[in-house]
Amino acid sequence: MRSLMSTVRAGTVFAEGGHMRSRVLLLTVLLVSMVVGLSLACGETDFCVETLSAGTLTETSATLCGRLTNGGGYSEVGFSFWQTDIYLQEQNPTVLACTEEITGSNPFYYDVTSLRSGTSYSYKAWAKETGKDKIFGDTVSFTTDAVSTSPVLTTGAATNKTASSATLHGEVVSMGSASSLMVEIQVGTASGALGSIYPIAGTIQALGAFSVELSGLSPDTTYYYRAAGSSISAVVTPGEEKSFKTLV
Repeated sequence: MRSLMSTVRAGTVFAEGGHMRSRVLLLTVLLVSMVVGLSLACGETDFCVETLSAGTLTETSATLCGRLTNGGGYSEVGFSFWQTDIYLQEQNPTVLACTEEITGSNPFYYDVTSLRSGTSYSYKAWAKETGKDKIFGDTVSFTTDAVSTSPVLTTGAATNKTASSATLHGEVVSMGSASSLMVEIQVGTASGALGSIYPIAGTIQALGAFSVELSGLSPDTTYYYRAAGSSISAVVTPGEEKSFKTLV
């Protein structure tokens, strides 16, 4: 503080020989610099604060992380938070105050929720000693996860049943975020154990029904089945399990 005040006095003497407007401008610039220094310079407090990378990112939430980089008298810690591409939010960020007590160089966290998927957000950690202004860390940005829509299948009826054969049906009711699917009918003689796979030839690129014809089945036997599939770009939601019984 002493060096800043000395700078102001020196600036005043320097401007004595010039115009009053120049002196006022110089004083204004120096005073603004002094205030910013009090708010941001680590040297004005017994501690500094560091903004750490965000953790536990999801489509709609994130964990903000910060840390005191040396000791000091704890008062308050928290984060300034805003959506990166909204200028007004950056100028007036949301202030998030942490409630836990911080000692030494331990990290502190704040969970933010109700975020937009696939969106960039920015934040910086801050800390404050009693009677002093906040000290801010650097700005860190992150992007929430994008929504991944799963393709959805349904299991249809079993038709054309005989003692040794049947036709099983399925349908693609949503392609989700996938451009193509590989689909199949899974079959077994015990619920939940559908070990026999009957794939549909080729790839599916649009909504619609599909079917497979089974032969060589045992008469008077209950079979369980469901429609299932796979995609290189998304996890496919299979159809529900159903059952049918071959004729005697």
